[in-house]
Amino acid sequence: HNILPGEMCSAMRRVDRNDSTLTHLLVCEPPTSVRQDGSHFDMTYITNDGPALKRTCDRIGQNSHLRDVCFDAPAGLSDIVANQTTLNGLRFNSSILSLGLSRCNLSHGVGYEVLKAFENNLHLAKIAFWRCSVQLKGTNALSSTLLR
Repeated sequence: HNILPGEMCSAMRRVDRNDSTLTHLLVCEPPTSVRQDGSHFDMTYITNDGPALKRTCDRIGQNSHLRDVCFDAPAGLSDIVANQTTLNGLRFNSSILSLGLSRCNLSHGVGYEVLKAFENNLHLAKIAFWRCSVQLKGTNALSSTLLR
């Protein structure tokens, strides 16, 4: 079925509970319609609410069962509040082996900060990009992440 906005909170409750069946998380900007692909998958929204985005990333950072996290963040409102402090929680998760970035600008905002957060993550085995753009600053962050 398609995930409805009211179900977004359930994803974060599952992350908070460290639900062992939740291994794949999509973090995206609304509106979006995604087909849920089994109980191992869930999704939550990011918005221009800085404290909420920080809480989301901190929760992801504390979860020990997530293996795959994808950020689908077209350059938009969430880029306004995306900074190193906001996304710092992601740095602490050693269970995430696969990272996806979709429709992100890797030179600023969410795309750039997610790259920086995972720059020193030695557990990261796979990184995928879909429809991303990059300029000079983002090229440096991308190179650092891939070379680590």
